[in-house]
Amino acid sequence: MHPLIEQFLLANGLSICDLRAYCNQVGREIAVIWGIDDVHQANKTLNHPMLSDQEALLILGNVEHDHDASLGISWDTITWHITYYFETERVL
Repeated sequence: MHPLIEQFLLANGLSICDLRAYCNQVGREIAVIWGIDDVHQANKTLNHPMLSDQEALLILGNVEHDHDASLGISWDTITWHITYYFETERVL
């Protein structure tokens, strides 16, 4: 999340869920938000070494860039990208 948005939410006692609800209501759209915490959680289930927040953000960016809109993003998608990251970019 952009630091300015995070600062605004904290200053106003709002959560990411509040922001999502507002965007969904105003924009007549829905938004499903995945974050680096989700990447860290998925990584725990894979028993890989810990990821830094920067690595988790890189993986999340890969998930977004490579996702198939007809299939969406799921826990399986995220775990696939984590595994791929460890196999190709980060030597265990």
